[in-house]
Amino acid sequence: MNPLLEQFLSEARDFLHGIAEKLMQLENDPGSTPVMNELFRLVHTLKGNSGLFEFPEMTRVLHAGEDLLDAVRDGRVGYSQELTDRLLDAMDFVNLLVDEIESNDGAIGSDHAQNALRLAESLRQLIGVTAVEVKAPVAEASQASSVHNMPELPRLAELPEQQRMALYREALAGDTLLFVEYTPEQECFFKGEDPFHQARQIPDVVWQSVLPREPWSAPAELDAYHCNLVFNALTTAAPEELYELFRYTPEQLRIVPLPPIVLALPHGDPNGGPVYGDFVTDALGRLDTGDMAGLESVARTMLELSSPSLWLSSGLRWLLLVLELEPGNRYAQRTLIESLGSLTLPVWTTPETAVEADSELVGERFSEADARAFADILQAQREILGLPDSDAWLPGRLNAAATALAACQRSAGRIEALPTLEAALAEALDSVEAAPLLAWLDAHAPLDRSATAESEAEAAPMQVRNALIDVESDNKFGRRVEDSYVGPKTLKVDQDKIDNLMGLIGEMVVAKNSLPYLASRAETQYGVRELGREIKTQYAVINRIAEEMQDAIMQVRMMPVSFVFQRFPRLVRDTSRKLAKEVNLILEGENTEADKNIVEALADPLIHIVRNSLDHGIETPEVRRAAGKPPAGRLTIRATQEADRVYIEISDDGKGIDPTIIKRKAYEKGIIDESTMERLSDQEAVNLVFAAGFSTAEVISDLSGRGVGMDVVRSAVEKVNGTVSLESELGKGTLIRLSLPLSMAVTNVMIVESDKQIFGVPMDMVVETVRVSRSAIRTIKKRQTTVLRGRIVPLLALNELLAIDAEPYANEDDELATLVVRVHEEHVGIVVDDFRETVDIILKPMAGIIGGLGGYSGSALLGDGSVLMVLNPRELV
Repeated sequence: MNPLLEQFLSEARDFLHGIAEKLMQLENDPGSTPVMNELFRLVHTLKGNSGLFEFPEMTRVLHAGEDLLDAVRDGRVGYSQELTDRLLDAMDFVNLLVDEIESNDGAIGSDHAQNALRLAESLRQLIGVTAVEVKAPVAEASQASSVHNMPELPRLAELPEQQRMALYREALAGDTLLFVEYTPEQECFFKGEDPFHQARQIPDVVWQSVLPREPWSAPAELDAYHCNLVFNALTTAAPEELYELFRYTPEQLRIVPLPPIVLALPHGDPNGGPVYGDFVTDALGRLDTGDMAGLESVARTMLELSSPSLWLSSGLRWLLLVLELEPGNRYAQRTLIESLGSLTLPVWTTPETAVEADSELVGERFSEADARAFADILQAQREILGLPDSDAWLPGRLNAAATALAACQRSAGRIEALPTLEAALAEALDSVEAAPLLAWLDAHAPLDRSATAESEAEAAPMQVRNALIDVESDNKFGRRVEDSYVGPKTLKVDQDKIDNLMGLIGEMVVAKNSLPYLASRAETQYGVRELGREIKTQYAVINRIAEEMQDAIMQVRMMPVSFVFQRFPRLVRDTSRKLAKEVNLILEGENTEADKNIVEALADPLIHIVRNSLDHGIETPEVRRAAGKPPAGRLTIRATQEADRVYIEISDDGKGIDPTIIKRKAYEKGIIDESTMERLSDQEAVNLVFAAGFSTAEVISDLSGRGVGMDVVRSAVEKVNGTVSLESELGKGTLIRLSLPLSMAVTNVMIVESDKQIFGVPMDMVVETVRVSRSAIRTIKKRQTTVLRGRIVPLLALNELLAIDAEPYANEDDELATLVVRVHEEHVGIVVDDFRETVDIILKPMAGIIGGLGGYSGSALLGDGSVLMVLNPRELV
């Protein structure tokens, strides 16, 4: 990827985040002219930049967005929530393209062309014009498409019969059969386009024709530079190849998938040869009675008696081929037999509208109103077929219902379903009951489901609500613009270089820690006290420089938490709308800074917490009014910095957490036993929400109910040496506080000794160091404990935790060195042999076999060259 493209992608992400932010601001203040002007500038600049590269899909959507915003600025279009929704969808699509460009080394697939067309069309519809009205040439091309959007089936008979039969076999075997219509712009010559060359590039063409778009003018009035052509072709190429070929002009392309049977077009001399008037009647009778062997026999006999050049012979050859390859296709067989009686081409039904990219599903070719109309028709036929079978007019009712169903299938392009419909009708007439047709309707009428979705939603509102509130699945293009991470706008240096600098300063910290060790050796081992003092003096200087360098590089890595906070206005807006709740989001302390890795680590925990607050915490407007609260809930996300820690608070004024319900749910799920449930305090009960597998949701949905939310939050926070706490008051709301270190680059640890070995313990987990007399140790439930400052603290020997066969060392006063650490808000005493100094280290994760030992956080190199193993108390205890 070249540097220019890398710069474009970096700036594009900045522009997309800015556009999303301005759209959120406009939704709250639609009349703000400065915000609208800034929004237009961002879209206009991004569109211009995208034009420097071969990304027509991106440019097309941004151009449509620019036209829409220009109309809003001029007062031709009023600002609306629908406008915001469509622009956000468009920017999500552009963000998807940016992601693909970055992951595919500067390339995007041609399969996005139709999505780009659809989005551009939806944006221009808000202006009051469609894409057809934007430019006259496009308008004429589109209008022509409505005239020439179907192949002229008689002209397909120009292909030799043997070639069409071979194509028929291949299409039935799985090959695609597509009719392609290419309508170039009338002014295409002035754009340097060659429509003849473009048409010749269509791959795997088996038939091609050129038609005038409109009647030719008189020679004296003919404009030679005005393209008046429409190119038609029949191809077996894959649709993806065609989309790639017409990637820059997808609006000029129409593709119609053809059923193989349309190739069955008899040809030849319609006069002469033996003609038996009762052949057609006999053949239809055998078809109706299911005598397929007899039908094939009479057809072969008739073919032997006819001249091969006759039209009748060609029709019989096609009939025999259909009987061989599609023995169950009664529709095609009947149509061919009837055409033999009139000696005219069979009328094959083909789709009435062109199928554009990725519209394999029938429903995608219909508007919502059309789908509902189809559903109404199908439902009406279902009710007719449900009437009593004892009526005298049952056969007429069955035929009428079958006719209506066949018309629906033809309109939907589902020709392949017609033979089974005819078979079901025949079975219903034979058995004098409607059950076979009803069974066919149940199996072949998917369009009626859309009409029943609304009634089902009304019948089961809670289940449907829970099935629809997944915000991420509502996103049509994978993820929102706000879900992309970007560095600060002023950071234009490759992040790997900054990380490398941070690693080097970490090594310098380790190296300068060796100077006190050298000074001690100079004094004690070699007896050169003056040299030892000089080394200590230089250590002070080097220590100051190293700390300043470390702080300077840390400032480069620092980024505001706003890069995480900026996703939440959209997330809260979409989720609250799905939940039918009103929520006011308040963001505070967005300029609070922390290390880039820490800020990025905040993303997933905060998403889980915000979703829980919206789904479980804040009530619906009706419930809030009944409780004397304002209808709109309040969700506050606040960031602050204290010393070397960053604190994130997420609070809401919802219903809070009921400890009684928590205890009961935990007991039902087997998380606690009955005795524990009885002695738990309210705060301890509330903390059970962090237990793995715990959930209070009654119905599992994509948003909640699977018991992975708060457990994931705590695990993610603890992975970066942070802590999480929760406070809740029933009926008033909930507060969750995250405490995280400013940086993870350098770790401060306390060195402890046990069995003549040294280990490190992270200082952010250390509460205090004490020496506990053996006489103060008590055994409770086979575990040693002691009382420190009014708190019962369990005691665990480090040797026992590490499976070291040695007793803890006691001093002359029979006291045990105890390191008190905080684990999940509980104090635990770890008995060691002795305490050492605290040092700054560069913590390196362990690899290989020992990398799976959860009891160790990693290792570090000390100043004297020895390796220090750093413990992970959370896993050990």
